[in-house]
Amino acid sequence: MSETKAFFAQALAYLKSEEFPENSLTKLGDNASAPARLAWYPALIARQQESAIESLFSACCAAARQLAPGLWRELITAYRHAYQPNSARPTDYARGFVPWLESWCEQDPSRTTLLLELADYEWLCFDLTAQPVDAIGEDRAWHIRMYEYPVTRIVAALAESQTIDHLLTKEAETLVIFQDASTARARVLWPTPFMLIALAVRAGQALPVGIDAARVAEAETQLRSRGVR
Repeated sequence: MSETKAFFAQALAYLKSEEFPENSLTKLGDNASAPARLAWYPALIARQQESAIESLFSACCAAARQLAPGLWRELITAYRHAYQPNSARPTDYARGFVPWLESWCEQDPSRTTLLLELADYEWLCFDLTAQPVDAIGEDRAWHIRMYEYPVTRIVAALAESQTIDHLLTKEAETLVIFQDASTARARVLWPTPFMLIALAVRAGQALPVGIDAARVAEAETQLRSRGVR
C-alpha cells in the first residue's frame, strides 16, 4: 500500500473511532494540530451521520425509541461501524441502512421486522421524490410492498407524536409506492387485486389463465389516471 493510501486508511479508521486517538496520531505521523484539537473530529462525523439517518428515517427512529430504551442508539452505532459510504453525501450514507437493517433482523428471529418495514417505506418515499421524472424509468417508478404491519397508519401516528402500542399487532398492508408522473413526488396507492395483476403484466408476466383481460385493462387505466406510470 502506498504511503498516501496508508495515510487515508488510517485517517478513516480514526474518524470512524476504530482506534484510540493516540494510536492513530502516531501512525498518521507529525501533525501541526494538537491531539485535543483533532479529538472532536470523530464525534463531529458521528453526529453528522446520525443526523442524516434520523432525518431520513424519522418514523423508524421514533418507533425504535418507543419499543425499547437505547434501541435506536444501539442500531445507529452498530450501523456506523459496519457501513462506510464512498462519498460524503448524507444520502449515500443512509442508502445502506435498509439492507443493513434487514441483515440485523435476520441475525435474530426474535427481532421485530417493524423497524425494517418503516425504514424501507421511508427510503422508497425519499428516493422516488428525490429523483427527477426524466431520470427514472417506468420500471423503477413504482414498487409493490406487502408489509406485515400497518405501516402507513404507524407513520401517521408517529408524525403526530402519538404512541403506537395499539398498532404493534401484525396487520398486513399491501401498497404501491410510486413517483407521481405529474408532481414527481412519492405517493401511495392501496391497489385492488386487478391493479396488482396489471402491474405484474407490465413487469412482463403473462396474464393468468381465467383472468378477465377487460378488467385488467380497466385496472391499468385506473393506475395511469392516478399517476402510476
